[in-house]
Parts: sequence; C-alpha cells; structure tokens
Amino acid sequence: MNITKKSFYPTIFIILSAFIIRLFTIGNTNLLVEEAYYWNYANHLDFSYLDHPPVVAYLIKLSTALFGNNEFAIRLPGLICWMITAIYSFKLSELIKPKSGIFTIFLLSFLPFFFIQSIIMTPDLPLLATWSSCLYYLYLVLVRDKNSYWYLAGITFGIGMLSKYSIVLLVPSSLIFLLYTKQISKKLLTKEPYLATLLAIIIFSPVIYWNATHNWVSFIFQSTRRFSEASEFTFHQLIGLLTLFLTPLGLISLYQLFKKQQIIKNQIDQKTKSFFQIFTLTPLLFFAAFSLSHEVKFNWIGPGLLAIIPWIAIQITTTDKKLNHWIGTAVILLLFSLSLIICIATGKPRPVYQAIFTKFIDWNKFEKKVTSIANNLTKEYNKSLVVIPLDKYNIASELAFYQTKDNNLESYHQIVGRNVLGLESLMYKYWYNGEDLQDKILLLISEERYIFDILAVKNNTVPITKVSKFNAMAPKSNTKAKNYYYQAVKINVTRP
Repeated sequence: MNITKKSFYPTIFIILSAFIIRLFTIGNTNLLVEEAYYWNYANHLDFSYLDHPPVVAYLIKLSTALFGNNEFAIRLPGLICWMITAIYSFKLSELIKPKSGIFTIFLLSFLPFFFIQSIIMTPDLPLLATWSSCLYYLYLVLVRDKNSYWYLAGITFGIGMLSKYSIVLLVPSSLIFLLYTKQISKKLLTKEPYLATLLAIIIFSPVIYWNATHNWVSFIFQSTRRFSEASEFTFHQLIGLLTLFLTPLGLISLYQLFKKQQIIKNQIDQKTKSFFQIFTLTPLLFFAAFSLSHEVKFNWIGPGLLAIIPWIAIQITTTDKKLNHWIGTAVILLLFSLSLIICIATGKPRPVYQAIFTKFIDWNKFEKKVTSIANNLTKEYNKSLVVIPLDKYNIASELAFYQTKDNNLESYHQIVGRNVLGLESLMYKYWYNGEDLQDKILLLISEERYIFDILAVKNNTVPITKVSKFNAMAPKSNTKAKNYYYQAVKINVTRP
C-alpha cells in the first residue's frame, strides 16, 4: 500500500467525526414520519405488513423494550445495522486487497446515501446489513469457489427478504455472473445452492404466510402496483441520485470499473472485477429501465452501490493523491451534512429553515397543541374523542409516538387512520376499522385545507365546529413552519 501515515490519520479522523455526528443526530432530532410509522409497526407486531416485511418492526420493538420510547432507541438499531454493513464491506475489501478495508469504512462514513440512512431507522438499514453480508458470502462462493458459504448466503438473503424485497436483485446478479464466467453448470449442479434457497424460503416463510392470508397485498403493493402507476420519465433524477450518492469522484471510479484496461496492477483479478461490475450494474440497469416510465425513489439505488465500495477503496490505496481528493470531499460533505442537521434540529438560521426545511416540524409541540385542542373539545361536549388525521399515515404516526412519549399527559386520545372515512391509510386500515365511532367527537386534522371538503369527508361526517387552523413550529424554536387545519365532527350515522 502506497498510503503514508500523514494521509492515513485524516482518514481515521473522518471516520470518528462522522460517527460522533451520527450519535448526536439520532437522539437530538424529531422522528421522520416514516420512522414514526415503523414505530407503529412495532406496536402492532405481525408476520409482515402491507408496505414492508417485518424486520424493521422487530428491531424497533427490541430496542424500545430495552431503552424506552425515545428517538435514540428507535434509531439505535439503524446505527448497528450500518456498523454491520461497514464490517462486511471491510471484510470483503480486505479479502481482495489487505489494508484496503479501512477505506470502505471511510467511504461508508460520509457518502451521502450511507450517511443519511445511518441516522434514521427504515427498512433500508437491515437491507444494507443483509445486502453487504450476502454480497460477502456470494463473493466467497462465486469467485473463491468456497461452496460451503452458500448456506450463509442463503441465510443472509432470507433475512434480507424479511427486511426489504429489493434484495431479490442479488438473484439475477448471481445468475448473470455465473453465465458470464461460464460457471453455471459447475455451480448449479451441486446441492448447496438449492439447500441455500430452501433456507432462504424457510426464513422468509412468515411473510409468505401473511400475504397468503391477506390476498397477497404486500407482494402486489411492491410489484404490479409499482408498474401500474402513472407514467413518468425520471431517468435524469436517477442520474442525479447516482451523482449525489457516489460524488463526481465516485462516478470516475464507476467509469474506470468498466474500462477494459482498468485492472489495478497487482491489486485485483479479472474475476473479482467482473463480480464488482455485474453486482453494481444489474441493480442500476433495472432501476434505469424502470425510471424511463416510472418514478424512482430516493433510497432504491443505494444498496446496489455496496458492490462498488471495495473497488473505490482499493483504488484509494494506490496513491496519497487519490486519498487526499477523497478526504477533501469527505470534509466538505460532512460539514454540509452537519449544517443541514443543525438547521433541521433547531430551525436556525430561520431564512434557510423556512425556505427549505418546513417539512421538519417540532412534533413534540405539535402533539401538545393537538392534545390541548382535544382536551378542550372533550370538556366542552363531555364526550370521548378520537383523532383522525386526514393524510395517509404521517400525522397519525407522529401523534401516536409523541403522545406516548409525553409523560405529562393526563389522558390519551385514540388516534386512528382516515380509512374510517373511506380513504387509503396503508396499515392503519388493518389496525382499526372504525366500528365504535358513534357518540364520539372526531377531531380531523390536515396540512391541506381542501381535504375537509372532499366527498369522502363530507358524506361520512357531520360538522360540529368550523375548520380552524394553528401554527406548527420549527424544532426547538419559535419559528413558524406551516399551518395545520382541524375540525370537530361526528360520524354520519346515515352515511352511504
């Protein structure tokens, strides 16, 4: 390795600094609406869910059982999953080129996708952990011909399928690699891959069972429904995400990965390079094709980039100059990320927050305001009250979490999904069907004023009060973020 100690120490500093930023962030920022939604998963444990498999719920449930209902406990499993991802990426890189592994951890510490994912808790975190571990075992099987590792590949793949279905893209990647390297008959005429597949199916079977008893809704939700959505060209967005996630330096490395003459001398063999190429390109091509007529989500292409991380790390080991370029990039990205985190966490500086980040409100204050409104209505009408947010899951999820976290509450108000009014509410429609809403006050809440006037709301409710509004505030400040609207109604007993 040609890296000097003078360049190596900043690498360690970047890794430690990024980890400290992570620790600060996971306990000092409000939950994203998605995180609060998955916390509600954990309060309704099941074999699977409409929009995701169950591992994210199990991890949150375990962590909150140990450390309480707080932001740190919910996000801690995500940080641990990031560490598992880093460990397996380190192991893969070290296997190929000793002393390059530290640079995989370096890259995973600051590259935007992996940094962002490690400070929130979503199904992408266990997906990253299982993708990286399965990738490591597949490398041992497919490149190093160690067939006994098929079983660990099958186990990690099965857990990955319990995390997020997109890990299935490792299957075509593996088959294409076997075809390209002319190993298909050699590998697939042995018992190991079939027993590994059986292991994966057994591990994944709870999700299969849940789908079988729920009309296959989760599989449909994540497959045919995606392809039936309105046509939209987003290929340019995919290229933008790829540039953001890898940075221009990473794009240069991606280009060099596919140059015929670009095999780092005495560092990497052609079979290993083919492994990186195929396991990087296959997921990218799938989402590129999808983006020609459909929207590509922010988090879809990230896991597939794990296959290129060791390649970039090995390139970094060749010269101080390459490492210094990456260190400069890391410093810029971490300072920028820290600035954004501070703005989101504090609402300051106010002009920046109000221009960009009003989506991130102080949900603690929001919950207290809604609780105050609900308490006043309960006292005024002497009836129990149910809160019905009029979006799919955002407000309901945040209110449920921060109401549970609020130790000063004298009484809790039930929060249900808008499915009781005939509107889509994802998993909330499975958790409550609205059978006992008669003789209760319903407090409707929405970020959008118009939704109070749509037919589903008009036909199913009878107004008690007019539509009013209140201000949602920025976190830890008195800066106004946006308006929310509310109305007290009762259920229309003569509704169609």
